[in-house]
Amino acid sequence: MPKEDRINDRAALEVEVSMNSEHNFYTGITRDISAGGVFVATYDPPPPGTVIELALSLPGVPERFRITGVVRWTRELRASCDGCPPGSGIEWFNISESALLAIERFVGRRDSLFYDVA
Repeated sequence: MPKEDRINDRAALEVEVSMNSEHNFYTGITRDISAGGVFVATYDPPPPGTVIELALSLPGVPERFRITGVVRWTRELRASCDGCPPGSGIEWFNISESALLAIERFVGRRDSLFYDVA
């Protein structure tokens, strides 16, 4: 399970995404996003260490971004609960400047989900 002492603020985001690894195709729904990565809810999450390419759209942004990430952690179906769906925490690995700026603007317009403790 991920630690809550995050570097980047996260904002809720529920959009459908497609993800491709070298050998598999996955679909899911984002739950939250930050300048550092995204959580994607999916019943069949790729394993930690998997490099994936995401196709991501943000509300109010016409461009669809292709971003490469690496799966840092997963929550399997058996560990899920109400409000904590199965899925993967994905850290951005290769992200364009335009995608990063769009994500930062999106998160900046929303209330953060978690705050760093000083």
